[in-house]
Formats: sequence, C-alpha cells, structure tokens
Amino acid sequence: MLILLDPFWGEHSMRAFCAFALTAVAASALTIASTNAELASNKPVSPDVVEDIHHMDVSRIAVQINMAEPAPEVLLHDAFGHGEVELQQLAVEDWFFIEVPAARRSEAVIRDAVSMLATRDGVAMATPVYLSNEGSPGMPTSTLLVRFQEDLLPQQANVLLAGRGLQPVTELAWPTFPGLYAVTSSSRNGLDVMQAASDLAKHPAVRHAEVDMLFQGKSTGFGYPNDPGFESCWGLHNDGTYGTADADMDILEAWATTTGDSSIEVLIMDTGVQQDHPDINQNPGVNFTNDSGDGGPENNCDKHGTPVAGCVSAILNNNLLMTGAAPGCKSVSARCFSSDWFCSGGWWSQYSHTVSALDYAVVNDIEITNNSNLYGGWRSFTIDEAYEASREAGVVHFASAGNTGDWYFGYPASLPSVVSVSALDQYGNFAAWSSYCPGITLCAPGQWILSTDRTGTDGYTDEDYAYVDGTSFASPYAAAVAALVLSERPELSPQEVENILKASAVDYGDPGTDLLYGWGVVNANNALGEVLTPETHEVCPSGCTYSSLQDAIDAASNGDTILVGPGVYTGAPLTPAVMQTNGKQLIIQSTNGAEETFIDGEGVRRGLLCEKGEPIDTVIDGFTFQNGQAVDYDFGDGVLWNFGGAICCVSASSPRITNCVLENSRAEWGGGIYGYVSDFRLENCTIRGNTADSYGGGLYVAVDCRSVINDCLFTDNTADIGGGALGCYSNDEPVFNNCVFTSNSALIGGGVGFIEDSSLPIFNGCLFEQNSAGSFGGALYVSTARAEMYDCEFKDNSASNGGVLWTESSNIEIENTLASDNVATSGNGGVICLTSNSGGMMRGSTFLENSADVYGGAISLTTANLTIQESTISLNTAGNDGGALHVNNGGLFLQNTIVCGNSAEQIAGTGWADQGGNTIEDDCESCTGDIDGNGLVGIDDLLSLLNYWGMVNSIADLNEDGTTDIKDLLILIGAWGFCE
Repeated sequence: MLILLDPFWGEHSMRAFCAFALTAVAASALTIASTNAELASNKPVSPDVVEDIHHMDVSRIAVQINMAEPAPEVLLHDAFGHGEVELQQLAVEDWFFIEVPAARRSEAVIRDAVSMLATRDGVAMATPVYLSNEGSPGMPTSTLLVRFQEDLLPQQANVLLAGRGLQPVTELAWPTFPGLYAVTSSSRNGLDVMQAASDLAKHPAVRHAEVDMLFQGKSTGFGYPNDPGFESCWGLHNDGTYGTADADMDILEAWATTTGDSSIEVLIMDTGVQQDHPDINQNPGVNFTNDSGDGGPENNCDKHGTPVAGCVSAILNNNLLMTGAAPGCKSVSARCFSSDWFCSGGWWSQYSHTVSALDYAVVNDIEITNNSNLYGGWRSFTIDEAYEASREAGVVHFASAGNTGDWYFGYPASLPSVVSVSALDQYGNFAAWSSYCPGITLCAPGQWILSTDRTGTDGYTDEDYAYVDGTSFASPYAAAVAALVLSERPELSPQEVENILKASAVDYGDPGTDLLYGWGVVNANNALGEVLTPETHEVCPSGCTYSSLQDAIDAASNGDTILVGPGVYTGAPLTPAVMQTNGKQLIIQSTNGAEETFIDGEGVRRGLLCEKGEPIDTVIDGFTFQNGQAVDYDFGDGVLWNFGGAICCVSASSPRITNCVLENSRAEWGGGIYGYVSDFRLENCTIRGNTADSYGGGLYVAVDCRSVINDCLFTDNTADIGGGALGCYSNDEPVFNNCVFTSNSALIGGGVGFIEDSSLPIFNGCLFEQNSAGSFGGALYVSTARAEMYDCEFKDNSASNGGVLWTESSNIEIENTLASDNVATSGNGGVICLTSNSGGMMRGSTFLENSADVYGGAISLTTANLTIQESTISLNTAGNDGGALHVNNGGLFLQNTIVCGNSAEQIAGTGWADQGGNTIEDDCESCTGDIDGNGLVGIDDLLSLLNYWGMVNSIADLNEDGTTDIKDLLILIGAWGFCE
C-alpha cells in the first residue's frame, strides 16, 4: 500500500498568500476586453499584453509537430543554426519543448525563431512559452474562446471572423453558455493567435475573447506502503483505532437514512477514472483531452482521478476493501488533464477542457462537480464564467484548497462560485500540510485516506488500493456529503445545499468561521437532518426584534433576509465594524433606501467587514455608510494594515453592494471600500468625500480582484499619495461600466486612479471630469500595469504632467473616446504623457482643445511608443513644441488620422511615422452648426446659438433667413457631432 500525497503537495516555484505583503496568487489569464459596456461585467484583459501578465520563458519554445515531417533535427537547425538542442516531448499529442541555447536566450530570438518555424511543413503551431506567477508554463494553441452577444447569429459572427485569419463557426461549442464559440485560427504562430484574439475582442459584438491556453497544473505526489481494511476508513467512521474517536463525518450514522441515490452524480474532473474498476459505482465517463477515450486514464501516470472517485462512490457491501462516502450515488469521470510522463504530479490541460466538463455537467443533469487540482497560477475568464453560469443552472461545485501548509488560496477553489475544502487528520486536527485562508468554506478528512487505486501495476501500488493524503481527497468527501443531501432532497438549489453543509458542519477551531476549517468539518448525519427555513429578521431603532444590526446578523442563518428600518445605526464599543457578516449568505436590505438608513462608523470603525468568504449571493442593499474609519487589520502574521474605511472585503469575500452611498470615511488604503482577493460588485452606488492617507480615496483593490463596478458615481474623494477615486495593486482586473468620476484628487499621481503592479482595469462608457493630481495623471497614473478605456469621455482634468493619463513602463488601449479641455499645468501631455518604455494603441478617438504648459498639447511621448488610428487631434496647444504631439526618443505611428489647428508646431520631435491616410493641416475644416470652428458641433455651439437667440443676421443664423430661432436650433441638433 501507499500513502499518496495529492496534487498540491510539494515545492512551488512561487506561492500565493492571503497576506497583503506576500506574493499574490497569480490572477490573470490571457484574456481580453470587449467594448460593449452593457455586457462588460467581469471583463478580462487583452492577450496582446501577455508579457505584462505572464513572463516569457526565454529558455524554451513550444512546437506542435508531425514527427515524420520534417525531422526534428531539421527544425532545431532551422530555429537556432544547429541541431544540438534538446527536444522534450510533452504528454500532449504532438507537442514538444525546444530548449534554446544559452547564448540565444532573448525575447527577440524567441520571436524570430517562432515566426520562422511557423512557416515550416509539418509544424502545426510554434509559440513562445510563458510562465505564470507560480512558475507554471503555458502556451497558446490555435483555438480562441470567443463569447459574442447572445443574440448574434453564427452567420453574423462569421462576418466578424472574416479577414482575421479565423475559420467560420457553425454552432455553439457549449450549449450551456450562450454565444460562446471555439474559433480556430489559420495561423500557426502563437503570437498571431494572441493578436487575433486581441483584435477580435475590440468589436462591440464580442463580450470577451481569449486564447485557449495549453498550461501545466499539478496533480499527484508520493507515498509509502501500508495495509488496507474498512476499519481504516476513519473519515467515514472513526472508532479511535486509527486516530481520535468521532473525528469523522458521521457517514455510518447518515447511512441509516440513505447511502445515496443512483440518480445523483458527481463529475470527477481529473486525469481520468479507471472505467472498469470493480469497486467504483460509476456511469461511463468522457474524455475532453482528445477525441478518443471514455474518461479513463490514458498513460501510466494518470493515477490521481481513481482514488478521488473512490472517496465519493466506492461500492458498499461487496466484500472489497473500502467504500466511498456516498456509495449509492454515481461518479462520472471527466478527463480534463493529461499527466506528464514523469509521474511528477504535473499535468497538461487547456482552458476549454474545463469549460467542456462544466457544460457537460449541465447538459447531462449532473448535480455536483469535484476538481481536486491546482491550475499553476493560470486563470481563465471563460472558466470563471463557466463555473458561475453552471452554478446558476443548478450544479454545486467543490475544489481542493491546496497542500502548501500556509496561507494560500488556489484556483479554481478561490472562485466565489466554488466550495473550497481544507483537510482534517485522523486525530481531529487540522492537517499540517493543508492550505488555509479566510476564504476556506469547509473542512473534511484528508490524511491517511484509504481509497481505490488503479488495478494491477498501473496504480500507485500493485494492490488496487492506496492510502492517500491531501485536500484532493477532502474535497470529494465533502462533495459526497452533498450527494447524500441531494439524494434526499433533489429539489434544493446549489446555494441551499451549500447553506445546509455550512449550517450542519461541526465547528472546529475558533467559533464561527475561521481560516482553517471554514464553517467546520462536514457532517453527513447533521446535514441530512438539517432543515432550511429561511427567516426574515427586522431591525429598527426601537420597537423591532432587534435594534442592533450585529445582533440580527449573529442570530441569522445562511439564506436569511434582514430588513432594516430607517434610522442611524452604530457599532458596539471596541468592534472593528458596525456590521460583520461573518461569512454568511444574507440579504441585508433597508426598507426606505439609503436616503433614510445610515450605517455610522462615528469616526472610530468601518461600516461593514466581510472577511470570511462571503459568497456572491450576499447582498447589501440601500444604505448610507458614513463617517467610517478603518481599524487596523491583522492577517495573522502580526503585520497591521489599515484599509477599508466604509467597507472592507478580504479573503474571497464577494458580496454584491447595491444602491448604497459610501461617504466621509477614511483609511490608509481604500477610504470608501477595500477589496483583497475579492470579486465584490458595486451597483448604482455613490462613493463621495472619502479619504485615503496613501492610495485609493474611494476604492482600493489588491491582489487578484476581479470586481465589477456598474453605474456608480465617484466624487470628491482624495488620496494623500495616489488614486483619489481608486487604486489597483497586483494583478487586479476590475471593470468599471458607465461610471462617473468627478472632482477627485490626489496629491501626487492619479486624480482618479493609481494603477500598478500588473493590474489591468477596464473602463467602459465612463466620464472623467474635473479630476486633478498634483504631479502626474489628472485622471490616471499607470505604473508597470495596463489600462483600457472604451467609449469614455475625459473633460477638464489636470495635472503637472499628463492632464488625463501618465504612464511608466505600462501599456494603454483607448478607443472611441473624447478628451477635451484637459491641461498639463506645468509639464507635458495635455491628455497623455507616456514615459519609460510605455506603449499603447489609440483608435477612433478625438482629442480636442487640450493644452500643455511645455510639450505635447494632446500627447507627449518620452522613450515610449504609441499607434494612433482613425482619430482626430485638433485645436490643442503647447507652450513650446508639439501643439498636438511631441515625441522625444520614442515611436509615434499615425494612420488615417486628422491632425489640425494645433499650436505651436503640430507634431514635434523625431521618431514618428506617417503610415498613410492622414490629414495634417494648420486649420480644421468646419461645418454647418460648428459656430466656434473647432471641427465639432457640440455644447459650446449650442450655448453660442442660445446667446444669439432672436438676433438678426448673427453667426448663429444657420439657415440664413435673417433670424436666430428654432429652425437654427433644429439644424444644429441635426448636425451634432464631429464635422466630416
């Protein structure tokens, strides 16, 4: 026998911790944003900035080749000039790594070699290799995952694909996810495929697009011999022989009620489950890694899935050695991962394999999934969306937390739509190697677990069973308990099942939820006896059951509603917040709205603290959070952090906050609201008059946050350093849809936003007006990060340099955006100032009547590159050179762009290129209705017309009938917009 340590055991090149100061969980996948504001929730980032997210591995490239043609040595010689290069075959059909000679290891050489190899006969794909923040390799395939608007027909989609080197589509790839297609590129160059995804997603009919990355995660570990026997199944029933009595899930007691119904299935997303195993109760599986196979293992190292399935549905009373926790239910194998050929615990997979498995669960009415794997720091927006959509369709998801023995929250367990499970040992203690974090949902037995092994010599042992360790086996135990619950009550929703498991768990550790056990150790007998009766609790200053919000929250159970009457609510002395939701799934709603219902921190505490993995179904609706003050927060390492003056959401807490006001609150980071490893949502909220002593006066997100902010107003927020309205730090991807930012300010940089450390905020349809910074970026300061702006307007923003935007070592994307009357008060770039190897793209935008005191009335480039296409840059001014554009040791590329009426010299400096179709004139052409002659019929022209109203033969007499009247007004309105 073996004791097997599961996929998460072992050394990691980089670990992600739940402490602000420690290394972050790798947050970003190679994804991209679209320009459609209405469908922009949870927008991903652009794959053309892969180097900003994952690092290129210059030591190797990847190829998919036919081994017969051409000979591998010919390929190697072509790539690097000689054949003495190592070729390593991967456990994925026809894929190889080519080692790059030490003397040739540079990004330029990699790109050249990839471009050359992609043209060779027999090469299906050549691509750079990228490393995640956890050091796991990944590379583009020829497939894009594209989600169009749901009402777009395939023939309409094909019009968008035409001319992009992408093959037409005929039907949905996954019926569960409307509008989602797998699109194949005709290019054999991975760089081209990433660029194709980036270009495609700019279209407003595209919700999102990303490359279907081939990436490496981790599966198995190692073990040592021991003897089996049912009495050793302590996780099911612990009599003390092999541990501490009753340190178990009370499965034996639960079996008096049910051993599970065969109609309830658990999908095992893994490396395959032996389909003919004599001791696993299962339905036929499916293989998503290739076109053949039935869900069973495919190589000698595909060992992990079989013991995972055994934990769920190993057969009862068949005179074999053990049984699963839900032996009457059925496992179904979904092979999503291909183990490497070294049996090192690593595997290869593509994003689409996981998406296919989740779709399969919905289409085939499978109630539960289990994923006992880590994705090595790779994260996909399509996978995120698939987990959430399939949960909404009725599927309950479980995943292993990890085996790092420290603060860690692995993906996909970190998703708010997934139940994350840590591990208990046989003595009733938290397993020393189990990962922990406040986002943990539940704990289950995971050490010295007897389970099924592949039979014969293909298993971890040759004895058909093995003892295994790891959260990989705790997670399916928890999933099995969910299967027992659904066997008795199949009508329950995923949220109801999750709430039952939480309410019935045995509370180990600190009272309530904690970072080790979550809600506690799953208990099957308790869960079968748990009856959910959601209640409504009323709170008001007097005359109700509760006058204290916290008392009502403490009394409430998961799924309850708390109705709060009008009044002012304050917290108890020495508490960190007026409300602490303690990980519960609650709806907390005011009866009279934010205008009459106040959560008052009294200047000594914040209004709301969510710190224990509050799920996405938690709703806070209709409150004014005022006078909040962040109380120092300790993640457990003794370091104190001061964040979240009004609201603080940390450690996978992802509530939805709607119709609220956050005002007059203060913190060092995030005066209004703070998120850490959180996907909180803000909808129709006002964030005003808040202060940050460092960064993010209104909002601050840090480490792997994918928050969505819709229809919110940020006004009069300030930061003493940067980001008057918001700040982003470390791999965040917040999305702002239809938001207004006005009169925010920062002492140094980013009157609206301070963006840094590989973060990628996306702004869709937002207005930035009258924001200011003392030094850099009146609206946005971007450092070693990226920002994307679509259909936005920037007006009357100011800073010493970069009236709107200032960057260093960053990338920007601007499309269909208007910038007017912005000022660089004492430096360069009335709108944009790019520095220090920054770069970007600007399309279809207009920069009008901006100014800079020194260089670049609209745009200034210093050691930076910018491409401008189909845009208008007019009537901007600079105190020195470059009324429109100034280039200092950089690259400016103009195409189909109008540059007119700027002063002084319109384009100054060297290093710019006319790529055709440009109009560069000293004066701008005007048109009917353009009273002020700036090439735009707009509000200034309307005001002029009203000023001349009734006058005879004025310049506002557009129809020249002698009088300025309603006829002229209608002409002006009809001509509204830019002159053509």
